[in-house]
Amino acid sequence: MVAMKRERAGRVLLAAFLVVLAVAAAAFAAVTPKPGIWAIGSGESGGSMKISGHTIAAGATSLSDFKCNKLNAVMPSKITIDASGTFSYSGKLKGQPGSIAFSGRFTSASKATGKSVIRNKSCKRTISWVAKPYVAPTAPAAVPPAY
Repeated sequence: MVAMKRERAGRVLLAAFLVVLAVAAAAFAAVTPKPGIWAIGSGESGGSMKISGHTIAAGATSLSDFKCNKLNAVMPSKITIDASGTFSYSGKLKGQPGSIAFSGRFTSASKATGKSVIRNKSCKRTISWVAKPYVAPTAPAAVPPAY
């Protein structure tokens, strides 16, 4: 009888330990992105977003191939980044007809992956993207003139 009580107490203790371990693992897995400007893709069709804490500021732009939109695909409102690093916006585009479903996940503090679905009338485009913190280009070192 005493052995059965000890075995049961051991199982309860093990279960409690596993719950604490799972909660700690979830907290460790949470991603906090680096604050600042992030580039989504590159070039003329690239987008950007400004990160502050767990928020993407209003005015973020998505990567786009301009098949369903004539201007940059701008989200008019801020987007919350949840504790697991995921975010999404679904709604109208700012300043032009059409809508966008913009979603992604921060896979680390310096990388996010996602997709955008841009719609306008019968046009629908789905674009996958990768975002990273923007790094300003540096000027080349000055070369002294040759005489």
